[in-house]
Amino acid sequence: MTFMPLEPEFPESVEEHASNIAILRTVKERLYNANSQRLPFKMYWINALNDGAQRLIKAFDLATVYPSLMALNSNRNVYAPHLGVFDEDGVHDFLKDVRNSKARTFKYDFEVNMDVPGKKAPANKREPIGSASNEGAKEENMKSGREETEAPKSRSGHDEL
Repeated sequence: MTFMPLEPEFPESVEEHASNIAILRTVKERLYNANSQRLPFKMYWINALNDGAQRLIKAFDLATVYPSLMALNSNRNVYAPHLGVFDEDGVHDFLKDVRNSKARTFKYDFEVNMDVPGKKAPANKREPIGSASNEGAKEENMKSGREETEAPKSRSGHDEL
């Protein structure tokens, strides 16, 4: 999971978000090409400004310098925070270490969710990038003049890469 802030009303936030997403996509592609097989994990980004994300960042004791990256294995209740530089090589090396069981992991003993007590969960669930239902949204964005790299308009955005 990658926690990164996104404030759609500020162009510099949208640009930084697009740059960080590009890093994650490039790393995912590099890891896939190196293995020539399906990756053993999924990559997600979560808007760090979301209340639920803030709760997770605090629960996992992650750095609040964004973007913040961690690997999570919910089957074993362990996680590994990325403590290095958030660039293509740093993220690639971290995920390679995670895949090869070389990353330092920590146990956790709580339920991982983004629900905030007292707040109702949104009714609509975002589809993973590249899913069939997301293709229509891409076409609609192209018709309306929005570029594909433009960030979602929701502060609570999160997506699978």
